[in-house]
Amino acid sequence: MLLSVVVEQHTGLGCVQGRESYMKIIGAETVYYGANHPYMYGYRVLIRRVMRGHGDDVIIFTADNQIEEAGGIQPSDWADVNPFIRVENRFSWVSSDVDTMDLEMFGAKPKQELPETKGQ
Repeated sequence: MLLSVVVEQHTGLGCVQGRESYMKIIGAETVYYGANHPYMYGYRVLIRRVMRGHGDDVIIFTADNQIEEAGGIQPSDWADVNPFIRVENRFSWVSSDVDTMDLEMFGAKPKQELPETKGQ
């Protein structure tokens, strides 16, 4: 299924405000380039669901059509992702919540310097 995602200039995606691009989100593989989970930096991840809101006011999207009906991915949305374990050739069953804007499919790029990892 294809999804129409409206992106805005301030998201850093390099798209003109209101331009639409089409992509599959739920079940898509992408790369994580955020600093909140330094152990996953540069890892291939699988998007399981997308969340919007905070506290008791969270909407959970488990299908692309739900995201589309809610106006597409927003800069404040976050995703539940599973990292790929290369040595076992599978995705982890453990998931992490990440900012959608830290995912390559939404415009995130590798940083010049890698984030610090605790315990190194």
